[in-house]
Amino acid sequence: MPIDERQARALLDKQAITDVLARFARGVDRFDWELARSCFHGGAKLEHGAFNGPVERFVPWLQAALAPTSLGMHTITNVLIDLDGDRAQSEAQVTAYQRAVTESGEDEDGVAGVRWIDRLERRAGEWKIAQRRTVWEWSTIAPVGRQWDFHGKYVTGRRDRQDAVYKRPAFRADWSPPDTLEGRLQEALDKQAIAEVAQRYCRAVDRLDRELARSCYHANATDDHGMYQGDRDGFIEYAFGGLPTMLGTMHYIGQVLVEVQGDVGYSEAYCVAYHRMPSRTSGRTEQVVGCRHLDRMERRDGEAWRIGDRVIVYDWSRVDPISGEYPIPPEWTRGQRSQQDPSYARAQQGERGA
Repeated sequence: MPIDERQARALLDKQAITDVLARFARGVDRFDWELARSCFHGGAKLEHGAFNGPVERFVPWLQAALAPTSLGMHTITNVLIDLDGDRAQSEAQVTAYQRAVTESGEDEDGVAGVRWIDRLERRAGEWKIAQRRTVWEWSTIAPVGRQWDFHGKYVTGRRDRQDAVYKRPAFRADWSPPDTLEGRLQEALDKQAIAEVAQRYCRAVDRLDRELARSCYHANATDDHGMYQGDRDGFIEYAFGGLPTMLGTMHYIGQVLVEVQGDVGYSEAYCVAYHRMPSRTSGRTEQVVGCRHLDRMERRDGEAWRIGDRVIVYDWSRVDPISGEYPIPPEWTRGQRSQQDPSYARAQQGERGA
């Protein structure tokens, strides 16, 4: 099938713009201010609530504003992009999570739901932000009680260039990125395929689909989950031995920033993992973990992309008692932790509808 050049270029432009947003989030969360600044054109204007002015003053202001925080995570979803030649407007929903120490010495979590409404321009072949308006939708502040014990075996996030995302092996020095439309389009398709591996893994875990989880890895893959470090099959046995003891899980994937070089790709997928757990003291607890999946993906012998090596970087956690729940009527469709879940029935539904 011949390539529709207009549609192909639009796909490439939208992926490049989405990557700009993800790089900005990485820059802010890792305190990599040079990376954060590189996402904006010179003279870019920002309206950020307490700040209104050019990017040259915004980045130092943001650096000072976030200095008291001990950790942060900006999770991006629902990116809508309208293209107009070398200009574009994007709207992204963002959950901005920050932890700080109060005057009394206690940890406190501040979470805000915002939208980044950006005007972007392509100059000298590169998309960057020319104007940003941050729209505030909601916010909460809550003291931090119990947390997960990220002991010495866990890889934890850092707010500097010692973070694990900067320590991954470099690509081949002699590699040249594709310069044809067909080559760039294949790279974009590879990035999408890699992001879908991260999403399928989450479905497998939440639906207790052991074989789907296994299929996300190459046979000799390794996994570092902190509490488990070893090969694929050992991890599958470990994870699926513990998951059924939980009352339910839900793993959200936010932005996935992918770099591809031929048949090797490195991805950083933001993930917020919800775990509903039984508790001897409070009946039920909600354990929430903010983490990042750092994966080396490989495409071997022309087969599908799969994980060759995975490291989970843990950024934050909360363990809170559940004080109340919304009563879900029995006639409503409920998620199943099995292949009886409605997501597995879509093909059959399509056949019946035909």
